[in-house]
Amino acid sequence: MSKMLRKRELMIACTLCAASYMGAVQAISQAEPGEAVLIPYVLYDSSKNINTLTGITIPSTLGNDPTQIEIGGNANSGEGFTTASDLGASSCRLSGAPDNTSETGVISWWFYDEVGSLQHKGTLFTGCDDFVALDWGSVVNSSGLPALNGKVGYLVLANNVATSGSRQPDFAMYADTVVIRGNWQSAAYIPTLPMTDNSGNSGPHQGVNEIVYTGDVPTDYAPLTSGMALDNDDGSTGATVRFDMRYFLDPSLNGSTELVVWLGQNCRGGADGCDRRNVPVTTFDTNRASVAGAMNLSKILNVIDPSTLARPNNALSGFVRVQMPELSDNNGGGFEGPDRAGVGFALIRFSTPGNSEQVQTILAHERGVK
Repeated sequence: MSKMLRKRELMIACTLCAASYMGAVQAISQAEPGEAVLIPYVLYDSSKNINTLTGITIPSTLGNDPTQIEIGGNANSGEGFTTASDLGASSCRLSGAPDNTSETGVISWWFYDEVGSLQHKGTLFTGCDDFVALDWGSVVNSSGLPALNGKVGYLVLANNVATSGSRQPDFAMYADTVVIRGNWQSAAYIPTLPMTDNSGNSGPHQGVNEIVYTGDVPTDYAPLTSGMALDNDDGSTGATVRFDMRYFLDPSLNGSTELVVWLGQNCRGGADGCDRRNVPVTTFDTNRASVAGAMNLSKILNVIDPSTLARPNNALSGFVRVQMPELSDNNGGGFEGPDRAGVGFALIRFSTPGNSEQVQTILAHERGVK
């Protein structure tokens, strides 16, 4: 193949990639900075020796995102990451040590239950190039709220200054989360989703803010840039969101699975017309046999036991393909990004006599919106 033809094909491929990116978000993004962060699954259960630990890193500087520059920016435009777009390619705006509350930054956090009801909130002090740990079990035990012990939910993290709407975020952050089982016998990775928090601006690509506050509490939030798109942004409903998740239930290895789907919206058949109580699914075994069924995804945070689903020949291993109807799709002209976005993953547990607490995380396989 000639160099000219190879270069031409590469240019076409890059153009198609750019068009795909500008059309819709089709896969979750990890390891990018956010002005706010969603942690979609959090649990402390003392009776089962389960805890959730989060490490938060504050970068002192951010460079340009090369992907964003290739799509439509340039190296001198000051564009940073879409999930930290107000900061751009700039430095952390904090000064002073983390124990100096007049100069340091403050991370606010909010814990919500499965249906998005605020259960607890708090703050952490931080600074540039700082690392801050959030031990959820320690928070629960010191909070005086024993009802949080054993309650599954999710966390939203944000710059404290952004909650007022009068100031833009002072810093970006990364969050790394694991769920610990037993005496540190297993640490299952939980995907965290960075979000932009432009209370006074719109994001560079999405055209919307990804977190909105009522008072100092986030009341509307979605990882539109980093999450799994729940509509195809064509301005009309009727498409289907498709993804699949692995399951493993083999009793010889004490296998069990939690299918975790965070959708950011309750859809329980109310007056709003939003209903995800019977989402069509097809469950496959490892020999391509399948059976149709339904899954209740009516909450913001849904945790499903696949052993309760119809499975071909009661299969012990395979995957569940979800076909979730698109519920809303507003497009005022041109690309605005999805209305809603979520994330899905499977927590697959197995054990042997010498290894009683092993959990693996497998991300949902996104099949796009069609």
